[in-house]
Amino acid sequence: MKKILLALTAVLALTVARGQTNVSGGIYTNTTWTLANSPYIVTDTVVVFPGVTLTIQPGVTVKFKANQRLEIRQAKLIAVGTSTDSITFTSNSSTPSSGDWLGLFLNDDITPLINYCNFKYADKAIWRDVTSSNINITIKNSQFTQNNSCILYSPPYYTYMFVDSSIFRNNIIAIDFISKIIFVNHCVISNNQTGVDFAYSKIQNSIIDSNTTGIRYNLNDTIINCKIRYNNIGLRNPHNTSCCGNLITKNEIENNNIGIRLDIDGDVIYCNKICNNTTYDLYYNVTFGNNFNASNNYWCTPDSTSTSAVIYDGYDNINLGLVYFMPLDTTCSPGILTSINEIKNPTLSIFPNPFSTETTLQTDNRSHNATLTVDNCFGQTVAQIKNINGQTVTFHRDNLASGLYFIRLTEENKTIAVDKLVITDK
Repeated sequence: MKKILLALTAVLALTVARGQTNVSGGIYTNTTWTLANSPYIVTDTVVVFPGVTLTIQPGVTVKFKANQRLEIRQAKLIAVGTSTDSITFTSNSSTPSSGDWLGLFLNDDITPLINYCNFKYADKAIWRDVTSSNINITIKNSQFTQNNSCILYSPPYYTYMFVDSSIFRNNIIAIDFISKIIFVNHCVISNNQTGVDFAYSKIQNSIIDSNTTGIRYNLNDTIINCKIRYNNIGLRNPHNTSCCGNLITKNEIENNNIGIRLDIDGDVIYCNKICNNTTYDLYYNVTFGNNFNASNNYWCTPDSTSTSAVIYDGYDNINLGLVYFMPLDTTCSPGILTSINEIKNPTLSIFPNPFSTETTLQTDNRSHNATLTVDNCFGQTVAQIKNINGQTVTFHRDNLASGLYFIRLTEENKTIAVDKLVITDK
């Protein structure tokens, strides 16, 4: 019996040894990290070299020793787990903490596939620096917890990122995507210091909950159909000079300390439910002479006097401009959601987007004799398609320059859907 136990112990020890793989250095040929050899321990920085594909199987765990990273250098990463067998990137420390490992560094022309992945304890879970070229990234069904930054991208190059059905919780910064284009859909962003800090981007159908700052938006951003609640500041535009393109509509902005803080007067904010925020529903911090139109929102107040009391403006500080909030819109219906699965498809869908020559615009059967208007970021109409009746429309760029455009679908002069077009170089 003693010999049998010793033999079993030896087999078990061999199995454990075979189930762990130390990796470091360069990957020069197509490689697969298998579940059988998981976990993979990154003992020193791993670089996937140009033209090479690294595939990570469902269920694999990749652990990083302190200050190590995985770099995808003009190469391709396929990290596609499943709903029952996700891929995990995490610290190798026995007592992990935020910032233990450097992150996944996406370096130059790649199109990584990241689906059903977990990122924990990274300094910058997914990041790219200013030396990289144009890149398109899709992240779906993934979770980010206990990271310093989850997604961090810096200017000046254009990056198009699509983040769908993912959860960002207990990070310092969930999404930091300045001067880039990111589309965030059906996500939960909660208990972070900063939820989202972005420009030239869109977030929709998402829950922004219990962050210090929920959404810090900048230029040409769209925030639509979101539930923004229990943050210290729900929404903030920190700029002190006016620019174009920020649209905030059909959101629930409730139970924050401050619902919306504006240091700029150029935003378009209408058809939102802005209610029950502890200190102010709207804090307008723009100097005297710059008034703001916040009409056609619902403030959950019985009269204009009660509404004025939940708005901080020139009546509270003579050095500031005034907020005009009449008329109230009590019939507006913001997107009310309690989970990321409740929101139905938008009235208007676009594919592909970004595009270089043409794209397809699909409206649902509710649209009747509608008009599609395309505006540039200065509000100038550059194209228009009329008499749309629940159909698919092909949109050709014609002579439009590459860049960011806003589209509006209207019926009887009422906007029923908004979105963005991104036209790339041919």
